[in-house]
Amino acid sequence: MFSGQANINNEEAVMLICGVELYIVVGWIAVILGNVTAIPQVWKSWRTGSSNDLSIGMISLVILAQFCWFGYGYGIRDNILMISAVAPFVWYSILTCIYYKNKNKRPQYNELFDP
Repeated sequence: MFSGQANINNEEAVMLICGVELYIVVGWIAVILGNVTAIPQVWKSWRTGSSNDLSIGMISLVILAQFCWFGYGYGIRDNILMISAVAPFVWYSILTCIYYKNKNKRPQYNELFDP
């Protein structure tokens, strides 16, 4: 045992990474991964100006779910949960704006099948 190191058993050692409990580390990894999931779609829609294949229903549900997760995290005072809800809420809100901005640029159903 190193001098100054706490006397902990093996089970407690597994649960610590650099002095931080494992579930906290896993929570922050989930925050980072969850916060970047929408970036490729937002970037592609922004760059191409196309949002034809986006499901506005799915996007709306994701925004609502993130809003609810933030409220729940606030209620139980869980900072990781609140932070993890903010970025996807913002990214999918941007995607919604792109969707409606490009709505008039989409071909109508008739235009797709008329020669």
